Amino acid sequence: MARKREPGGMHAYWYLAVSLSSLGIIPLITFSGNASQAMSIEQSRLVWSVFTLICVAGTIAGVRPSSCSRSSETAQTHDGAERPGLTSDGIRVVRRKGHHYSCDRYSGHVISARDRVFCAGCTGLAIGGTIAASGSLLHMTAGLSLGSGMLLFWLGFTGVAVGLLQHPLYRVLGVQNGFVRVGVNVLFVNGAFLLLTGADQLVQSLSLDTYILIVILFWISTRVVMSRREHLRICAECPELSCTGR
Repeated sequence: MARKREPGGMHAYWYLAVSLSSLGIIPLITFSGNASQAMSIEQSRLVWSVFTLICVAGTIAGVRPSSCSRSSETAQTHDGAERPGLTSDGIRVVRRKGHHYSCDRYSGHVISARDRVFCAGCTGLAIGGTIAASGSLLHMTAGLSLGSGMLLFWLGFTGVAVGLLQHPLYRVLGVQNGFVRVGVNVLFVNGAFLLLTGADQLVQSLSLDTYILIVILFWISTRVVMSRREHLRICAECPELSCTGR
């Protein structure tokens, strides 16, 4: 039987290309010498309040779905209906771990703690969002300083780039460890925090900060789209034609 074309490829890579392009524009604006403009305290607080809300929303999204920490078992009947715990002729029941199937192909996508299974990506985003939101609040209310703006900017730039490219990198490097995925997603979220912090220190520009906030939302969407594409690819390449995950 001919294998299906890998699903969602062009759509996902369009998101990735736009995200990487939007990231690459940030240094050009920051170091162009034309973006500097003094921000008022109220404007700065507004920027960091919006960033904090983005982090809080991301953290909630990472921990709220019951599918991130619930196991279930489903099977499909021949008419396409999916029913919990039901087996039918020629259909292999696959147990779900969170929103991942329990087959070996997804073993690197989850972590286990106290007999519970969690999505590594969701966990990393939730942890990263909590750290970034806390840092944002401290920066906004207590004037938290993390050091050189230039260093923070490029550390953040690198963290975001790695986060956006994580799924292709996993494939190239053969990463099969869920805790690595947790760490990369923590890095992704806090990379955005460091990037905004560094840009804010280097260039007091409301327009630049606003641009960064907007593209952060698009980066999050790209992260979701790339993750879904990866799941579709894994199931599309699976030789189990009767698997319920297909």
